[in-house]
Amino acid sequence: MKKTIGAVLLLFMINLLNAQQFSCDSVEIFSVQLSIINPTVEVVVKNSNADIISYPGFILFNTNADTLAMESVNYFGIGTNYQTHDLNLLNSINLPFNGYLELHSWFYDSLKCTFAVSIDTTFAAIVPSFLSSVNVFPNPTNNLITLGIDGYNGPINVEVYDLQGRLLEATANTTISMGKYAKGIYVFKVAYGDRNQELKVVKE
Repeated sequence: MKKTIGAVLLLFMINLLNAQQFSCDSVEIFSVQLSIINPTVEVVVKNSNADIISYPGFILFNTNADTLAMESVNYFGIGTNYQTHDLNLLNSINLPFNGYLELHSWFYDSLKCTFAVSIDTTFAAIVPSFLSSVNVFPNPTNNLITLGIDGYNGPINVEVYDLQGRLLEATANTTISMGKYAKGIYVFKVAYGDRNQELKVVKE
């Protein structure tokens, strides 16, 4: 009798899962970010499917189908809260970038979805607001730039890097002069409290 009930329940659960069809439209890619300081591509994603996409992994390709970055599987699945997935760079990425992301499950055993993606060199507010409380203004700038951190009044440390990853300046000031630097894009690495954040700043 117990075996019969167990079999019926199992069949019911299988039918229930099959009734809730998986849809790639329910996988939301919030942002794709190239980290200059750490050689990774960061993908922020959430998933509202009943299928949590067990042991997911992302692969980034260019339009020539060259593999540029790949994730080491770190999550049991993708749920309804945003997650940051770090893809290790395998080849150089030229910006601005257009290509596509593949999302696999079960340690790359099954391809689930493919998404068109782009990374824009002028996208300054590159960290999603739910992960960030640091604001920089004005951005773009031709001289002074000011950092503001919502709800935080403690000490900060700011490091300024160029796109080659060279440290140009380190300061504890919230106002930084960009007048001595050439026109271009710079990366601000901001440490405050127990958090670290990277922001892109455009010097005009």
